[in-house]
Parts: sequence; structure tokens; C-alpha cells
Amino acid sequence: MGHVQQFGTLGIFIGVAGLLIGLAAVGGITYIGSQSKIIPMVYEQDRAGNYISLTRADRLSPAKIDDYRTAVWNFIDNIRMVTPDGELQRKAVLRTYAFFIPG
Repeated sequence: MGHVQQFGTLGIFIGVAGLLIGLAAVGGITYIGSQSKIIPMVYEQDRAGNYISLTRADRLSPAKIDDYRTAVWNFIDNIRMVTPDGELQRKAVLRTYAFFIPG
């Protein structure tokens, strides 16, 4: 009887140790997964297609950030526009495609 209880206690200890290891592993994966791995870069081009500057997005001045926010807002506004006016819809589509044209 004592022999069975000894292995039962050992089994519980191994089970709890395994659960703690699993919990630590899931916590570590969650921590690593929450870290940002993508560093957004912003570049400027002239009319000829030459790169003028390349900057990390987190190092931009507030004025430029406002310009980019306005551009993104206009893109979203144009891509989501649905109107029965054909000419207005066509202009919205062309303005949306203009964001994808380089230069």
C-alpha cells in the first residue's frame, strides 16, 4: 500500500512540474509573439523614381505623420465610397488607384 502511495505522489509531482513547464512555455511564446518584428519604413521618391530619403516611421516629425494620416484617411474614404453617381464613383476609383502608381 505504501509503495502505491509513493508512486502516486511522484506522479502528482511530475504532473504539476509538467504543467508549470507548459505554462512557462506558453507565457514565453505569448511574450515573444507580442513583440513587434516589423519596422515600417517610409521613403520618398522624386518624379524620376530616384529615392530621396528612407526613414523609420517612428522617427518622423509630427507634421509628416499628420500628412501620412491624411493620405491614409483619403485612401480609405475613396476605397469605401459607394454612390449612384457614376462620375463621382469613377473619380474615387481613380484616386484610389493613384495610391498604387509609383512616382
